[in-house]
Amino acid sequence: GVYLLLRYLRGYERTISEWGRLMDHIRKIRNGDMETRLDVAADSDIFPAAQDLNDIQEGMSLAVSERVKSERMKVELITNVSHDLKTPLTSIISYLDLLSKEEGLPERANEYVGILVQKAERLKNLIQDLFELSRAASHDMALDMERIDLVRLTRQVLADMEEPISDSGLAFRISMPDEPVYTVSDGGKLYRVLQNLISNALKYSLQGSRVFVELVRGENEASIVIKNTANYEMDFTADEILQRFTRGDRSRSTEGSGLGLSIAKSFTEACGGRLGVMIDGDQFKAEVILSTEV
Repeated sequence: GVYLLLRYLRGYERTISEWGRLMDHIRKIRNGDMETRLDVAADSDIFPAAQDLNDIQEGMSLAVSERVKSERMKVELITNVSHDLKTPLTSIISYLDLLSKEEGLPERANEYVGILVQKAERLKNLIQDLFELSRAASHDMALDMERIDLVRLTRQVLADMEEPISDSGLAFRISMPDEPVYTVSDGGKLYRVLQNLISNALKYSLQGSRVFVELVRGENEASIVIKNTANYEMDFTADEILQRFTRGDRSRSTEGSGLGLSIAKSFTEACGGRLGVMIDGDQFKAEVILSTEV
């Protein structure tokens, strides 16, 4: 009787221990470990469950590998196509520039040349956007990290965009601290982020409305917030508008590639920050959040 009791207790202890290993292994999978296998004896009570977990783990690992391979191939395709399109497009733009300087062309021909120059430049910008986005997605983007003043950077972007801001008929309301707000980041990439967000506001704001640009410093972070009132019905979610080639203005009444916000998000994340979008009725708000330094 005592022997049977001891044998039962040992078996019970072994079962408890093995169930503990099983739970630990599930936690490993949850944390992203797709390599470590759970090895137990064939006569173990949890052997079937362990085999199922190992099979699930192997399937997930294969699926992740295939997805990474697919993403890499898409990035390489976009990069190669962008590069191949650049050379002939550069030649087209050069010849159009020469043609625009020709004297004696009919007025209608000059109009056509002007339209071609505009469309060629738009195509050039789209190709460049595709190239930059593919590099950001592949984490193959060179960063020049340095200590920069966010107040100065934001004011610089606004000053450089003074002409389109003035021509827009929108009232910009700027609110920023008087003292510098420092962060360590890539100034060029952050410049592009702010440029894209302000351009977005210029394109899609209700005529005559106000655009708010605010820089707020917290304890360890700073946020740059750009708010505007949309000139169209925003029937999309924040996640949808951040996807590539997604445009809020589905009627396409303005020019755009649908890459501006996606590039802004990719560049912000590459610089160690976060980009959030909030939609409340006809109010659109984009917020760039970055860590600060003293």
